[in-house]
Amino acid sequence: MEITTKNVSVIIITLLFASLSVFFYFLLFEKKAKDSFLEPISKTDAGMNLLLIMTVALFLRLPCTVLSHDGDLRYFMNASEEFLNQGFFGFFSRWSIVYPPLFEYLLFLIGKISSFLGITFIFGSKLTTFIFKIPGIICDLLTGYTLYHVTAKHQSRNLALTLSLLYLFSPVTILDSSYIGQVDSIYSLFTLLTVYLICTKRLELSYFAFVAGFLFKYQIIFITPVLIFGIINQVILTDFSWKRFFHHFRVGLAAIGCILLSYLPFLYQPSTGEFRPEDLFHTLGNSLGSYGRASLNSYNFWTLVGYNLVDEKTAFGPFSCSTWGTIVIAALVCSSIVMFLKYGKDSSSYPIIGAFLIFGMYCFSTKMMGRYLFPALGLLFLGFVLKPDRKRFLCALLPTNLLFCCIVLDYLYYPYSAYRPELLMPRILSVLVLGCFGFLVWTITGEIRRNSFLQKN
Repeated sequence: MEITTKNVSVIIITLLFASLSVFFYFLLFEKKAKDSFLEPISKTDAGMNLLLIMTVALFLRLPCTVLSHDGDLRYFMNASEEFLNQGFFGFFSRWSIVYPPLFEYLLFLIGKISSFLGITFIFGSKLTTFIFKIPGIICDLLTGYTLYHVTAKHQSRNLALTLSLLYLFSPVTILDSSYIGQVDSIYSLFTLLTVYLICTKRLELSYFAFVAGFLFKYQIIFITPVLIFGIINQVILTDFSWKRFFHHFRVGLAAIGCILLSYLPFLYQPSTGEFRPEDLFHTLGNSLGSYGRASLNSYNFWTLVGYNLVDEKTAFGPFSCSTWGTIVIAALVCSSIVMFLKYGKDSSSYPIIGAFLIFGMYCFSTKMMGRYLFPALGLLFLGFVLKPDRKRFLCALLPTNLLFCCIVLDYLYYPYSAYRPELLMPRILSVLVLGCFGFLVWTITGEIRRNSFLQKN
């Protein structure tokens, strides 16, 4: 590797966070350090420490916001301006691939506030770049706070501070939202909230958290089986009554109604009475059928076998890549059902099953981008919070470290135009990613066997 400032910076950042991860691993699980570490800390001191962590995390992100205007920032700027000038109606028919409604409303709000302040958007300007990266940064901080709150409630404040620090200082969270300007942290926050609300038996709220995540980015549907498992376990298998069933049915319909209402301004023009429901199917079809490649620089099975950026209709053995992707999704869902049945009413299984689904689809399904693994990180940390042991901690830390390398390689070294099938590093990372997924499966299998052994004895 050539010695450049970029290469040295990436290596140093990778090694620093890896060292931090190792330090906290031994701190949490080495007996003498653990006894000292878990000494009680007051709520006030913990709050001050959390404020310090979040403040430093914020100031680490701010300089990164103006270093790059890549990602989807041109779309954000143009869409925001179009909403101000032409409104929402007809937007889906004018644009081929778009974000869901709540994210479009966010862009409209950013445009309104900027217009009120007299700010003109100019692509490439530092101010414009900074403005559109703010939502992702805020959601990063909210996710860090959520992990603190959940961990302090279920474990200890010391551990809560540690996990919040590890998440907020992980290079991948800084890179994704602050440098690249992507918005994975927004729907990742709602993914985390949805699963946590299921774990704490607040299903009604989880419906709306799931819907909010869906209306920011469609990829939250990866965890749909987890929501269904929560409903089956808490509504049907536990103290079933028709009254509770219809209560949840009505709340679920209300959540679905929110989805339909959010699309209405894009489909209906009050001034003319024109209603174009076909625009909804148009945008959903474009979103589901977009980026038809076996892999889009996601370092997974398809990249390992040389199919990165290859059309998903290309044959791989007896079937096309897309057919194999569909088979994989069905297999993952079936496997998650088996896990749900084997774990029983263990609420700590929900985030692990959710992470398994996201991770498995990232590794083996088609059309995966390098960032699609991002929401699994928060779920893996949550899984550790609900059942703190070594393996679950490693399940969270390993992909958090590895995903940074994957996204760096994707954006800074081998973007689509520079990728070549003979490159070695993408395949090495693909092997490591598949190894992390294998470790997660091994951990889940071990927990299921242990649960079965305990139930028999």
